[in-house]
Amino acid sequence: MKDDCSICFVVSAVVFGVLGFILGLLIPNVPLAIFSIIVALILIMTYAILMNNREVLSYAVIALGFFLGFTAIYTFKSLFGIGLLGLSVMVCFLIGNNIISKNKDYSKAEIRRSIALSIVAVFFALIAFEDKIEVKGLLKDVMTNYWKIVMVVVGFYFGGRSVVEAILAVKESKKDDQNEKG
Repeated sequence: MKDDCSICFVVSAVVFGVLGFILGLLIPNVPLAIFSIIVALILIMTYAILMNNREVLSYAVIALGFFLGFTAIYTFKSLFGIGLLGLSVMVCFLIGNNIISKNKDYSKAEIRRSIALSIVAVFFALIAFEDKIEVKGLLKDVMTNYWKIVMVVVGFYFGGRSVVEAILAVKESKKDDQNEKG
């Protein structure tokens, strides 16, 4: 069965690769390399589903979110494209994390991770595409201070966990002290 599946995967990779190449030629705003990567990720996801490999599937879904976002940036060349990058990264990271965790419900930790990652991804996209995107008016002030938002999110993401662990350690030591006295 695995050999038949591998042959089917190779044949479909060639067919979809050619289709991705043709699609890349037809849409001039998006680089051909991004289409090729998206097609490859879809093929990897297909193979992972056929082979019942949740880990590979989840990583492919996460990577697909990034490349769909890059496609949006190249297509729209505006803040709208960067916003779509943030949205696609958040949604695909949330789905990918959920696939690998095998839970049907989304945990608070998964949601926090996906929000933090999407905010950081938008930050780096703003840095990378700064000269290609025009920002005017009130949005310009928001974008100049976006790094402060990123600092707060990253600080709370990593610092919040440390505070919780410190509080639990203090409670545990108080419990131990009471057990020794009693």
